[in-house]
Parts: sequence; C-alpha cells; structure tokens
Amino acid sequence: PVIIAHPNALDTDLNQVPAECLIEINNRYIWRSDWKQYYGPFTNQFKFVIGSDAHQPNWISQAIAHYAAAQLMHADVHPDGFRRLRLKERLTIGRF
Repeated sequence: PVIIAHPNALDTDLNQVPAECLIEINNRYIWRSDWKQYYGPFTNQFKFVIGSDAHQPNWISQAIAHYAAAQLMHADVHPDGFRRLRLKERLTIGRF
C-alpha cells in the first residue's frame, strides 16, 4: 500500500484517498492542526502508521503522535504521554 505522508500538513482531502492507503500520523506535523477533527472521521476507513521525518529522526520524539493515535483509537495512554497503548488493528507503529 501507499503511505500518505503527513496529510494534515499538506491539507490532503482524505475523502479522495483510496481506503487501501496507509495514513501517516507524523510526530512533526500532528500538532499543527485540529487532528481530532481532521483524522477522526476516517479512523474506521484507513489504517494508520506513526512516522518520524527521515531528515529529523525523532524530532520531538514520537510522544505527540502516539498520544494523538491513542486518542483517535480510544486507547489507554500512560499519564506522561508516552506509549502504553492498547492499540486496535487500525494502527501500525513504525518508522519509514
């Protein structure tokens, strides 16, 4: 499948993206928009991947992206914001 990289930063219309694509939740861009409103309607339509920018690995770590993913997937988040997630099948964690 194709990975749609940081769609919220590029204002990608997810209604136009095929359901087979993986949607990236990027640690660098997740906080730049209302991610709940942007990604929320699509949590049952797509699989998601958490990514880091290749040119800035672990920029601000992945804590914000993991927190956002957990909120979108209704997972448990450790109080410090780091991943102790009960992930559903719609979330794939990885770097690309």
